Amino acid sequence: MKFKHNKKRNTAFLFETLIKEMAKSVVANDSERQTKIAKIIKRHFTKRGVLYKDLQSYKVLMELKEAESDFAKRIISEVRRDRDRLNTQNIFSEQSRLIKKINVELGQEVYSNFVPNYKTMATIGQLFADNVSPSEKVILEDKLLTEMTKAEEKTEKEILEHIDSIAYKTFTNKFNKAYAGKLHEEQQQVVSKYIYSVSDNGISLKTYLNEEVGRLRDKVKASLDAKEVSSDPEMVKKTEQVLEFLDSLTETKLDEPAIKKIMQIQGLVREVETNE
Repeated sequence: MKFKHNKKRNTAFLFETLIKEMAKSVVANDSERQTKIAKIIKRHFTKRGVLYKDLQSYKVLMELKEAESDFAKRIISEVRRDRDRLNTQNIFSEQSRLIKKINVELGQEVYSNFVPNYKTMATIGQLFADNVSPSEKVILEDKLLTEMTKAEEKTEKEILEHIDSIAYKTFTNKFNKAYAGKLHEEQQQVVSKYIYSVSDNGISLKTYLNEEVGRLRDKVKASLDAKEVSSDPEMVKKTEQVLEFLDSLTETKLDEPAIKKIMQIQGLVREVETNE
């Protein structure tokens, strides 16, 4: 049995296609488009918003793999119960606002991005729909159950990814031990994004730095007008070097030394703001 599904009304698809579009803009070094996408995601997927809550319902069902059948059934039941508590009219309205924003700011080609696991997203979206009969819901639930319980063969790539995950945990522990309790909020953010960048090809880090570097640059540039800096040629020189470093980040490898330097600049900016 085939079911019709409008992917623009699938919250998980809308989110994932924006993430794909962000990845494309990062590769293309299109900072203006990156900023637009980041603002759209931040505005429409805020943690208190209905689309964020709807997205979590999709994620729970999509991320459960190789589960026992009874357990998977209970998860589906609980997720459907939680999702039914959301106001579907609010979801539709927020989706409409998001779709309009994508159309105006980014263009309709965004919807053509290849999104892995779209078939599973579509099945979940159909399961959540109000216009599906009980018998159709049973068919959809069985289809989803198959996806959640089937054993997945490990490819060579997945084995390597598992090895990477071990390295990721080691890397996380290293940073946590080195910086626990020693960082202010902005530094904690950049460390967190850097750690997570191991698992998402740096997309979240680059998205975050796109805004954070702009903020730091404005603050550092403004400091050139301060009497303590402008009257000291050496201070002016060092400040200009900081600005050059920030400007170079679009072409610089975001490795540990670069992150540490960004954190140092964040600390200096925080110190200047405190003194002000």
